Amino acid sequence: MHQVYANERQIGATVSGAPKSRMVDIALPQEHRAPLQERWEDLQQRFLKLSSRATYSVGRSSGHFIQRDDPRAVLAVIQAAIVQARCAPSVSAAGGC
Repeated sequence: MHQVYANERQIGATVSGAPKSRMVDIALPQEHRAPLQERWEDLQQRFLKLSSRATYSVGRSSGHFIQRDDPRAVLAVIQAAIVQARCAPSVSAAGGC
């Protein structure tokens, strides 16, 4: 799971990614690696601002295919998103949390 988009600022959004060392491909010329990494990190931060309940996690033991490389990390993020959704003010008032 890489990104779950949120249409409203109240909805939690989750961004998951690979460690910095794996984000920039070795085949990319050296002079392009740092600017590309900086741009990627900037975009991730901008994405997080789409929701006031957004979270960011890094799959330290995964590459681009986090769902294949570290399925337990994906499961943990999904479970946390479910808990967060159940504990949202409109849901928890109805006894969901």
